[in-house]
Amino acid sequence: MILSGLVEGRGKLRLYLYSCAWIDQKDPAVGGTLMHEMSLVEAILESLEEMQKKNNWKRITRVTLNIGKMRQVIPEVMEFAYKTAISGTTLDGSELEIRSLDMRFVCSSCSMEWGEDEMSFVCPFCSSTEVSMIQGMELEINTLEVEEND
Repeated sequence: MILSGLVEGRGKLRLYLYSCAWIDQKDPAVGGTLMHEMSLVEAILESLEEMQKKNNWKRITRVTLNIGKMRQVIPEVMEFAYKTAISGTTLDGSELEIRSLDMRFVCSSCSMEWGEDEMSFVCPFCSSTEVSMIQGMELEINTLEVEEND
């Protein structure tokens, strides 16, 4: 069974996590210190375990996350933190897929949109400073693959 877009908001369960805990745990596999990725993973695992229990799923086999580039998450470190954190839990053996989302901006004055190749908080079309980021800060559970109980 694949659950896509766990309903909350625009069809996704959105986790806006502003955690920046530093963990002094060195490992050569990630080339340095595990930073805020471990605290992000722990918060995600807490949500996943709660969803698993609430929905009475046998197990979660695959998790797909959308992560905006402004989150400054290193995918390899996030994957390492995930594998470390799931060991011995109900999520042990599940796979993690990370989809990196580029930054996107929109101008309130002319309604034009652009991507990070023109990264600026000044509109490249009309020079307005009425600019908002519309993509790039996400940390979302996009899809889950689960095994249901019989």
